[in-house]
Amino acid sequence: MPRPSYFDPHNKMIRPTKPPFFLVNAFANEKHGGNQAAVVILTAMDRRVNDVEYMSNIARDFDLPMTAFVVPRNEDGTHYAIRWFTASGAVS
Repeated sequence: MPRPSYFDPHNKMIRPTKPPFFLVNAFANEKHGGNQAAVVILTAMDRRVNDVEYMSNIARDFDLPMTAFVVPRNEDGTHYAIRWFTASGAVS
């Protein structure tokens, strides 16, 4: 099975794919303890990187206390920021 890609070499278009994500347990001393959160990794090639509505919808789908989005701060992807969302929207 081919690996999913943001770049389609046949038509040179960026296509949306599911971003990688991880479920983590924060403040946990044991497995399945603590506060569960989702961490979603977005790349500079993902055109949804600044789409607050998209991130809010993902956080709503996870329905966890907190969802973190790791987003690039520059186009070469050498600096990142974290955007926090709950099921009801962005956290300032």
